Amino acid sequence: MVKHNPNCGCGEQGICNEVELSGSPCCRCVPRRLCVTFTSDDPCACDGITTQLELDENQEYVGAIVCGDEYADLLIYIEYSDETCYWRVVSEYLQIDSSDEISSTGKSCEEPSLSVNAIFEECAGTISVERYDLERLPPRVTDCVEEPWCGGCDCICSTLCLARDNGYSVEVVELEWDADTRSWGNGEVTLERDETTGDCVAITAGFDPIPVEGCGVGLSFFARNEMDQSVSGKCKTCSCNALCVHGCCFPILYNPYFGWYPEVIPFSISAPDCPEADGFTSEFAPLLSNDKTRGACGVCGQYPTLDTVLIQGQAHYVDEHDDTCKTTPCGIKLCFAIACDEDASVSDPADCCGRVRLILGVSEIYDGTHGPLPVPLSGCFYFMKIAPSSCSCDEEGGISAIFPLDALTFVCKEFFSSGPCLGYPKCCTPVTCSFSGATLVI
Repeated sequence: MVKHNPNCGCGEQGICNEVELSGSPCCRCVPRRLCVTFTSDDPCACDGITTQLELDENQEYVGAIVCGDEYADLLIYIEYSDETCYWRVVSEYLQIDSSDEISSTGKSCEEPSLSVNAIFEECAGTISVERYDLERLPPRVTDCVEEPWCGGCDCICSTLCLARDNGYSVEVVELEWDADTRSWGNGEVTLERDETTGDCVAITAGFDPIPVEGCGVGLSFFARNEMDQSVSGKCKTCSCNALCVHGCCFPILYNPYFGWYPEVIPFSISAPDCPEADGFTSEFAPLLSNDKTRGACGVCGQYPTLDTVLIQGQAHYVDEHDDTCKTTPCGIKLCFAIACDEDASVSDPADCCGRVRLILGVSEIYDGTHGPLPVPLSGCFYFMKIAPSSCSCDEEGGISAIFPLDALTFVCKEFFSSGPCLGYPKCCTPVTCSFSGATLVI
């Protein structure tokens, strides 16, 4: 039976082997989480990339570390062989199979501190493996009874990721815990107890006491003041990349000559009632990428695609020869872009999906349109901004989102007011296409 034990670390920091663990009789306590970091020997875009691995039901740490287009598998576990215990690191992609003996003179169960050489196509360097650390918060003693200092917190993070937004720019820093002052960053953020409720609050300059959500790995807080400045804090989990400041989780790449730049984003359309658009695929490509603000979740900017969808339609016109109303084939062009809408209202700047919008451009005016495009898109002149119906963002996978396209209803607003075409629409009207139930997926 594997379960928590306070002697195995702080809170969820360690797992205790009460009966049997996969390396028994090697270790009584093992880390619940490991931080894996790649450090390159020479300047390289992959330098400093990190990932967190968590002990699974097989008592193994399984994951991957990504360098550019390379996805290197990782397997870390405790092995018992010939009455000797080992930490073992395996990666088939990187051709790594390394063992370090666990002993009083070797590696320990609680603190692996492993290191292996790794060679990617882009660069070579070292993969290091360390335990993810928390700090135990000294208890408050009341009538000889120990209670959590504040809220239900027994443990807090050793390093806090803090973002300050002054309305013009955002600064992200890593602050270390100081047990003597009960603060991060030498008093920059102090953890205190609300004397009325007993809850944990964060104290930092320029803001009223801020309620703290969660403890340990899940500790976080956010506040905005009357000057529209904000502060956001989260526990560092191997890196501070999980703290999103600007951007919409749009992926970024590194080039040694140009630095960081946005990557293209593939998308597809499902439109069962519109044969011209159903199954359409393309890529969003960034505009003016080299001067866009970059944050932990990516970049702010606008990503259009040069590819368009042409909807088959028909238009009404007055035949001057016989003064009758006739129809002629026509086309309605649809244009697409995604953007980080900096005007979108979000309560938390760490919300990576809160500002993501699909810009759907059309060459004709229909219901749901909102006027001229902020920038022309391949001949489309009217647009609507569409928020995702679902959206997620993670450091490795980037952004995934679904945008509903039902808002485009193809209801013309302009009609003939006289003559043989009286009452007929002036717009180019689709013949077979409806976007009911249609979605765009990135």
